[in-house]
Amino acid sequence: MQITVKKPTEAEKQFLQKQPTWSRGVSEFDWYYDSEETCLLIEGEVEVSYDGGSVRSLIMPTAA
Repeated sequence: MQITVKKPTEAEKQFLQKQPTWSRGVSEFDWYYDSEETCLLIEGEVEVSYDGGSVRSLIMPTAA
């Protein structure tokens, strides 16, 4: 699965701001998605990688 980074549209921001938030301290773990996933960073930063793929560092405010 490819990691795409883009700025969210106003419609995406409005939709995502209505979704529940999830926060976590510094950690590393394996996570599996079997379909496309969207992430809106509200604050902070995250480093995302995938098997056989590149590492992407995302810093608030970015959608991926």
